[in-house]
Amino acid sequence: KKEELDPSNMLLLEATAGGGIVARPLLTRLEMSNSRSAVLLPLALPGERRNDQFFEPTPTTIATEVFVRKQLEEFRDKWVEISKEKNYRRAHSTLGLAGALAYGFGLHTHNPGPTSPS
Repeated sequence: KKEELDPSNMLLLEATAGGGIVARPLLTRLEMSNSRSAVLLPLALPGERRNDQFFEPTPTTIATEVFVRKQLEEFRDKWVEISKEKNYRRAHSTLGLAGALAYGFGLHTHNPGPTSPS
C-alpha cells in the first residue's frame, strides 16, 4: 500500500497541445511545469482514516477501494484512447490559437464562454 501512495508511482491525466490527453507520472509533470498549475484532489473513502497508522480497513472499504481504482484506470485509458481517435492535440492547438486571436482583437467581450488570455 505504501508504494501505491509514493508520488513517483502516481499518474496525472492531462490535456496537452502536443500530445492530446496523456497520463504521465506526477513528479515528471510537476518538474516540467512552466508556470502552470496542477490541482490534486485526494480521494477518500467513507470511514477511511488516512493518518491513523493502526487503522485496519474493513473488507467493504477494501472492495470499494479496488472498485474505485479500477474505475479510475478505465477512465484514464478511455480518455487517452478518445484523444488519439479524435486527434485532440490538433484541435487543442487550433482552439488555443483561435481563443488567443479572439482575445487579441477584443472579441472575448462578445462571447459568453470563457476565453483564456494566454
